Formats: sequence, structure tokens, C-alpha cells
Amino acid sequence: MWEVDEIAKYLGTFIQADLHTDRIKVCLSQKFMNMMTQIDARPLTGMMKVWIYEHMVKAKMSWDLMVHDISITWVKEELQPTVDRMLKKWTSLAKPSSTNIFYRSKRHFGLHLTHMVNFTKKVQVLRELLLKHSNDPKVAAINRAKEERHHREVEELRARWRPSKALAQAESAVFVQGILEGSQTGLQGLGFRRIKKINSDPQHLHRQRVMQQLEIEAETKRFAEEADHTVQGSWQKWQSLAAQDMGWSRMIYRLSPEAMRFLLNSTMDTCPTPANLRRWQLSTSGTCLLCGQHGTLAHQLNSCKPSFPRYLWRHDSILQIVAQFVRIAVNRGAAVHKRGGRPTKQVQFVRAGEFIKCNKAERRPDTILEEARDWQLLFDLNYDNTGCKRPTFFPADVFATRQIPDGVIWSPEKKIIIILELGVPWEENIVESHIRKQARYEQLEAGLKLRGWRVTRLEFEVGSRGYVNDTVPRLWKTLGLTKREATSAKNKMSDTALLCSYVIFSARKTPDWRQQHLMGLHFLREDESVQSPHSLKGDFKAVAGAAFTTGSHPTQRQSPGEFEQQRCLPNHS
Repeated sequence: MWEVDEIAKYLGTFIQADLHTDRIKVCLSQKFMNMMTQIDARPLTGMMKVWIYEHMVKAKMSWDLMVHDISITWVKEELQPTVDRMLKKWTSLAKPSSTNIFYRSKRHFGLHLTHMVNFTKKVQVLRELLLKHSNDPKVAAINRAKEERHHREVEELRARWRPSKALAQAESAVFVQGILEGSQTGLQGLGFRRIKKINSDPQHLHRQRVMQQLEIEAETKRFAEEADHTVQGSWQKWQSLAAQDMGWSRMIYRLSPEAMRFLLNSTMDTCPTPANLRRWQLSTSGTCLLCGQHGTLAHQLNSCKPSFPRYLWRHDSILQIVAQFVRIAVNRGAAVHKRGGRPTKQVQFVRAGEFIKCNKAERRPDTILEEARDWQLLFDLNYDNTGCKRPTFFPADVFATRQIPDGVIWSPEKKIIIILELGVPWEENIVESHIRKQARYEQLEAGLKLRGWRVTRLEFEVGSRGYVNDTVPRLWKTLGLTKREATSAKNKMSDTALLCSYVIFSARKTPDWRQQHLMGLHFLREDESVQSPHSLKGDFKAVAGAAFTTGSHPTQRQSPGEFEQQRCLPNHS
């Protein structure tokens, strides 16, 4: 006799005796909690645990969430709070901080992790899509009847969300996108539009577009939620900034847990600054301990007058990396000029029936550095052996002035000069900083042009938290670096800015500042950025593969730091 509380399994689907899902939900909840608990007990770093959640827990829960009629409300109340709590614990994100930073797209300065509620919606819509377009007429008929019932439930307000209704809306949006894709856009003439390759599997392409539409709707909703947050939603003003490299290699191996913690909290502006501690009612004073001004994160990283030597150290650390890549570009441009320029690209014709392997080597853009061979460089990095900075003067044989840009590249023979100017402002003030930098050297540019020099000015900015705008890629493209080299330079500049700001923030209570050596030298070679990265990856994968085995493991001991007091903060933003 089949008891009411018994559960049978058929073709991977659990079936309850009374055709309800309450016992099935209990089993799924226990399975999910066991996996999250075992991950939490592993002796791994926080981002390694996040990687296991993203690549293993989602895969193990996808089938169960797809084949069973699990309500979205149950997932929101039972599974999602556990995910939010564990992710905050593993990344040491401040308790008052919004968890949207975990699930936002990388274009919106998030980690783009799996949100269990949205993931459940996607897999259930995918199930409805497969059944709707099934080749079996009986399955399609049953699905049509179910779809009509779901539409009535939504219209009668008996249910907020049903997968069939969401599928109909997504397919309507995809249909409209398909119409717009064939239209002519831009200023190009008719027939010059790039034609996309025809997919051999149109059903797969349709499923992919439907899933993308659901992700766009979820991202739009998250973006709207952050619009009401004055402090934590300030990232929405960074429209001109590019996202940092949030790949797993950087988050797990290149950045330490403390640096990753600072990156997330500084992006959300939830670091334990005096202003935030007062807002969270953990301190009575919200003033900076060094100058007595309002102690916000922007003040401590960019505006505190006693910290100006620290800002100069951060600025010159980034400039040191820029100088190294500029030397590479200058030497390459001089070598091309010495050879007489680039060889003319020959058009190679292929006879009918023949095949020639095409070499798709990356072509560097044409650059001004290839016009001369006697380039000279000068950077404002005149440090002695003790770490003290000495004054640098503009080349007197070029122009007599007391102004000194961050970098100068000039050719006496061709009378070409390139002026480089670096700014490290607060991310919300990057546009103002760029305008101010442009106005600073207008008189110098005018004086050089009167002497017959051809002047090229390159002002570029790196945010104090490591975010950059389009001026940095434009700099490297002008100097002739390849896309790979430009990406490497941008990432190293971003990492240096982030780590220097972390050091500055950690020393926010220390009035005495001992001059530090410039950072960034260990970034100039990829094999020196981390210690034995391949062995670390092997050990991590070995431990991650056994993440769901039985046995007791000691919980990783969290290192003490400035962010430990955030664990007791009130849960509000």
C-alpha cells in the first residue's frame, strides 16, 4: 500500500502519493542545505567557495527545479535567503550591503552569479518551451491546456507568475527583436550591413534568445531596485566607466581575500568608514580621524589633506606601470621606422580548388611612434634610493616652463611631442578630472606649437577603486599596443589602483605615513603576479571535486581585519 507521505521516483521525477509537492520541497531543501553546508565547511578561500556554488550547486539543482512544479515563492523564501547569507559570509560583504552586486551583470559592476529565483524561472520557462514545440502532438495538446489554465490564473490574480505566461511575453519580445535586426541602421548605405551567419539549428537559437530575454528582464529589475539607493546605488552614475576584470582567475588567484573584500565593499560604498559607522549607529562621530572632515570613503581615498603623500604614492605606482608599457611601444615604433616602415600587405589570390591556411595574426594599429627613431622619454618618477621623490623638470631644449606633465615623449628630429597626464580621481568625478587636466596644459601646448612642435596630448584617468574609462584604451591604441597588450596594461593599472587604495584605507587611522616603495613592479610579469598559480589551481580543483563527500573538515579560519566588525551590523541600507 502506498502511504500518503511516501515519495516515488520515476524518470528522474519525484511523485508524491497525494500529488502534492510539500514532501518534495522538504527533500529539495535538505539537499540544497547539505550542499551549501558542506561547501561552507571546506578549508578554502571565500571566492573558491563561490566558484563551487556557481558551477556545482546550480548544476545539481537545475533538473529538480525544472521537472517539478515548484512555486517561485517557495524558492524565494527557502533557498534564496541561504544563498544570500552564504555569499555575504564567503565574500565578507557588509551586512547592510545589497546583495544585487552578486547577481548584477559585469557590465553593471557585478559578479553575475546565479540568482536562485531567476534561475528557477529560466529552467521552468525552458521546460515550457520544450513542451510547447514538442514533436509529439499529445504532449503539445497537454501543454496548450496547461497554458490556458495558467493564463486564467494570472488574469484572475490567483497567481503572480506562471512559466507559460512568461514564455509568451519573452517570445513576443524575441519576435520584435527579430524584426528590428533586419532593418538598416547607422549611416552606411544599403547592402553594407554585416550579415550574420545562419544558424543550422533555429530551435536552439530561439531557445537561446528566449533565455537572454529573461536575463534582460531580471537585470532591468535589479537596476531599478538600485536606483532608490543614494549611497549603494551611486555606481549607476558610472556610465562612462568600464567594468573591471571579474574573471575567476583574478578573483581567486590574483587578488587576496582582503583585496577582494575591499573591492566589493568599496564598489557598494559599504566600507567601515566613520560616516557609515555613524549611519549604522555603531559610532557617535562620523568625522575623519586625520583631518576632522566628514569621513566618507570618497574623502578618505581622495580628499583628505594629510593623506596627500599617500595619494601621490598611489599615483606614481600606476604611472610606473604606464612608463613600462610606453617604453615597449616606443622601442617598437622606433624599430619599425628603422626598417623603413611596415611592409605593404600583398593580396594573395587563390586558385579554384586550392586551400591556403590564413594567418590571423593580430595586427597592431598604425601609430605616431613609427614616424621617428630618436624618441626620448621623461616621466615624473625621479626617486632616490631612500624612496624620496626629487623634482623633475621639463626638457629645457624643448620649452622652458615650470610645468611638468606626468610623462613626455618627444623626437627632436621630427619635432613631435606627446604629453601624458594621469589622474586618479573618485569614480564619480572622472569627467570633471579629465576636463581639469585638459585645461591645465593649454598654455604649454600653445607655446610648443609656436615653436613648430606637433603636439599630441593624452589625458587618461584610473579611478581610485580601479575602474577606468575609455581614455585608457584610447591611450594604448594611440601608442600602438595590440588589444592583448592594452588589456594587460589596463588590468595591471586597475589592480595597482585597487591595492594602493586598500593600503590607504587600512592606514586611515594612522597619522604617520612612512614613504612606501612604489607598487606595480611585481605586475610587470605575469608569472610573478601570483605564486605558483598552476599548482594552486590543481589543489583547488582537487578539493572542489570532493566538496560533496561525507566527512568533517575544519572551517577555514578567517583572518582578522578591518572588516570583521561588519558581521554585527544592522541589516539595512
